[in-house]
Amino acid sequence: MKTMIVPFYIDKCEFGKINVNGNTYTSDIIVTRSEIISDWWRKESHLLTLEDIEMLEWDNVHSVFIGT
Repeated sequence: MKTMIVPFYIDKCEFGKINVNGNTYTSDIIVTRSEIISDWWRKESHLLTLEDIEMLEWDNVHSVFIGT
């Protein structure tokens, strides 16, 4: 099965908010080639570990952006 690639655009990013394709998110999100994952939580509040993102398929990762 071929995965459909959806174009996501980060319209705006500021402290505590990110706007992607016209939708505003106020918590952490993961943007993949085919979806926005908005219902995930880091294991430890201000730390990002590999365990937090182990569900991602890393075969075709082009870029990783981590903001503060």
